[in-house]
Amino acid sequence: MAPTPKSRVMPAPTEVSAELQITHSTRATATTPTLTAVMPLQRRLHSVSDAAYVLGFERTTVWEQIRLGRLRTVRVGRRRLVPTEYIEEYIEMLKRESDAA
Repeated sequence: MAPTPKSRVMPAPTEVSAELQITHSTRATATTPTLTAVMPLQRRLHSVSDAAYVLGFERTTVWEQIRLGRLRTVRVGRRRLVPTEYIEEYIEMLKRESDAA
């Protein structure tokens, strides 16, 4: 088996963060801000299946909540996606309904 070229091996996020921090801190000047922390990118738009997984629901239940207008979505082309903010809003709505009951 041939060895994998180094260009194809992706370092772990923590390795990238440390590398970026060292690179930026050693090259920092009076006009260049020093990089103090690197945040990994997190997905902000979820497929309906992923939203169902996050909520602990079946896909059909999530589609029903969307149809009823209780869980908001956005359209990107033909895809229907659920932003993280809308999942949080939905959870807060469930909490309020639970407190009112």
